[in-house]
Amino acid sequence: MIDDFGYVKQNREEMEVLFTLLAHRYERGSILITSNLPFSKWEQIFKDPMTTAAAIDWLVSS
Repeated sequence: MIDDFGYVKQNREEMEVLFTLLAHRYERGSILITSNLPFSKWEQIFKDPMTTAAAIDWLVSS
């Protein structure tokens, strides 16, 4: 479980760790994320449109 996702700004390396976690958990197990940010603002978190799209896709299609 990741609570208040996007509340604290993270650097690019930290977001790459999160992306790796999401990739590892995709189709293997559950993950719960809470956030006050809409998906349209998640690019500010991941810093890259392709990474953002992949992360959102994994979360909504799991």
